[in-house]
Amino acid sequence: MLCELKNITKQYGEICPINELDFSIDSGDYISVSGESGAGKSTLLFLIGGMLTPTGGDIIFNGQAYSGMSDNEISSVRAGQIGYVSQNIQLMQALTIEENIAFARKVSVSTRATSADLEDTDYIIDYLGLNEKRDELPCHLSGGQKRRAMLAVTWARDPQLYLLDEPTNDLDNYWSERVMELFDKLNAEGKTILLVTHNEKYASRAKKRYELAKGKLIDKNSI
Repeated sequence: MLCELKNITKQYGEICPINELDFSIDSGDYISVSGESGAGKSTLLFLIGGMLTPTGGDIIFNGQAYSGMSDNEISSVRAGQIGYVSQNIQLMQALTIEENIAFARKVSVSTRATSADLEDTDYIIDYLGLNEKRDELPCHLSGGQKRRAMLAVTWARDPQLYLLDEPTNDLDNYWSERVMELFDKLNAEGKTILLVTHNEKYASRAKKRYELAKGKLIDKNSI
């Protein structure tokens, strides 16, 4: 088991988007989570990635409980094993796209024993159609290009677990499909995918489908 949520609750005052949730993620899973806006889907990803502390319960990642780890230790886990693609654009604005990728690879290599499994930078840039923009700063890119650059940075780090929060935002139909094909490819290579999306067509590509409602994950595979 890669990650286990044990009786997880997250409250923001009187709002409780995650309520006594038990959930497990096995290595190699491809999971999609849908749900209404504000249901807590992003909160769920933040909790799994160690970017939020639960109000109650515990999260076990690769056999280690976040509650028994320091902030630096959790950050190290995230840097080496978890790739998070947020709804908002997160790139280092002072670096070119290629430099953003190089920096991400350097951080990832510093947290793992070998860099041999990292995908080739040129292949990543070419796959995501960024060859002509590799030497540009993020401010010179369109919204869709920035989105693809974020995916390139995450892919270059070669995480075990991909946490994807509406990753096709800002993308046209061609690039949305191309990106979804990338997730299929990564999962076929053994990577674990947790996809949050409002798009039912994309959600249906996952092997395990859930809906988040009233703080609980409802299994849609049996519906």
